[in-house]
Amino acid sequence: LTDALLAPITVGDTRVSLEYDEAERLKRRCGIPSWDSPGSTEENIPLSQIYVIMRPVLEKFLNEIGRSFDFFASQLHVPKVDKIILSGGGAMLEGMPELLAQGLRMHVEVANPLQDVISEVDDVDDMRLHEVSPNFAVATGLTLTMPERIDLVPEEIRVKRQKIVHGTVFALASFILLLIF
Repeated sequence: LTDALLAPITVGDTRVSLEYDEAERLKRRCGIPSWDSPGSTEENIPLSQIYVIMRPVLEKFLNEIGRSFDFFASQLHVPKVDKIILSGGGAMLEGMPELLAQGLRMHVEVANPLQDVISEVDDVDDMRLHEVSPNFAVATGLTLTMPERIDLVPEEIRVKRQKIVHGTVFALASFILLLIF
């Protein structure tokens, strides 16, 4: 989609050519507009024109996914795929879940691999965590093999926690020794 936005775009009497970084920002900002989206971008490009530019790429994308699902179903002799769970950065692209649901005629949801992760850090922005959660699908899956070796708590909180545990153990041991004597 970013590469498609690199092609010169005619807006009125002028042609707009975007650099790669500008096209990437535009894609992230506007997502996948529909053919009848009102309004325009900060660059004065009508959203409907962005859809027209993206349409060939999106159609090829949908066709390839459909063919992959058909191949998967025929080779493994399984029922048709009926649900997609999106993960990664593209999952957060506005309009992507709706495009896939409509184009492939199936249920589409965005993965949230961190939904059951309980944060011990008080100042974690839960909304921001939810927004970036699809990016962590692979990392979350990899951590499930050895969760005891993972500690995402910041170093200063871990040190504070260790001091509390050591202080509690020392106080408890001292109290037990006093009781014995």
